[in-house]
Amino acid sequence: MKAKEPTAVYASLPFVNRQRKKVAELLKKEKDIDKINQCLEILSPKYDDAYWEKTYGEQLDQQKGKPMPCQFTDEELENELRASDRSGIADSEEINSFFEWMRSR
Repeated sequence: MKAKEPTAVYASLPFVNRQRKKVAELLKKEKDIDKINQCLEILSPKYDDAYWEKTYGEQLDQQKGKPMPCQFTDEELENELRASDRSGIADSEEINSFFEWMRSR
């Protein structure tokens, strides 16, 4: 089985708008004024849908229909996880806790 994310999801303005709304919600909780100002600059009206389409439209169009990178079969994923365990970068417990954290979001 291959894990695959549809690239069209990430190449759509509705996705970008949802992400923008999530950032706006996080900003309401932020206390650091510098971070708030940086985010407000990015969220300002000059960065509207037309801006994103003009800036990244061609790149997004080129990605539509292409497979998501880093797709693994179950066997390949197990090999990657074993290699990761051996490397000392992350062990199975850390990997499992990461996935649990991701599912909880």
